[in-house]
Amino acid sequence: MKNIDNTLRSIRGFVAFWLQIGELPISFRWINMFINRNRLRVVVKGLFIYTTWVSIHYFLVHIYVSLCVPIGVRGYFYSMFLIPSPHCKTLIWAISQTSNHIIGLWIFMGTWMLSHLFIQ
Repeated sequence: MKNIDNTLRSIRGFVAFWLQIGELPISFRWINMFINRNRLRVVVKGLFIYTTWVSIHYFLVHIYVSLCVPIGVRGYFYSMFLIPSPHCKTLIWAISQTSNHIIGLWIFMGTWMLSHLFIQ
């Protein structure tokens, strides 16, 4: 925790220098945005949520491949009968939903970052 405090103090000093000059370059606005600890916590929680959704999606895709479309010539013929099965349909639905959530998170994160970058 002390390292974070020291880092934040040094960043604050650097940003304060640029503010005294008169204009804070746009790249330093990102640094200034994360100085506030509450925002840093929000970003960490957001990354945790994003990583969780990506992990769920990743594992669902691999489960689908192993259960519904096995590798090889035999798997090609098995997949004709396995794809319409209820567990494969459920996995496809779950993969589609996690993909939509990940896209929504990208849109949300981009909007949030842009709003904090340009609105002060």
